[in-house]
Amino acid sequence: MKKISIAFVATFSLLAFAGCKKKGGGGDCDSTVNSAVDRMMDQQMKEGMKEGGDKMTPEMKKMAEDMANQMKPKMKAAMSKSCKDDKWSSDALKCLDSAKTMDEFEKCKDKFTPDQQKNMDKAMNEAM
Repeated sequence: MKKISIAFVATFSLLAFAGCKKKGGGGDCDSTVNSAVDRMMDQQMKEGMKEGGDKMTPEMKKMAEDMANQMKPKMKAAMSKSCKDDKWSSDALKCLDSAKTMDEFEKCKDKFTPDQQKNMDKAMNEAM
């Protein structure tokens, strides 16, 4: 269970470096963030369940799913607010949109200014 919690924290830290577009650019912060959070949390859940294997009881799996479902809206709200407040670039959004794995998301951090990264880290920590 501890591995799954750590995986969620890692996921959100990596997503902190992903971006949003302004309206009119093919998407907006809310839809971009919602899609990214859903995609990455689903991936982390699958990987966490696979790692836990036979060691994870049905109760542990249910607890992990419940935790993910509670965290998703908080993370989405924090990221969307940061995206809008800091006016994330279209390059950051494109990176986020094309990222399908954790390694690909990691590469998105180069699309952010140090202040954007700091603000997102703060928002994510407060949301957790």
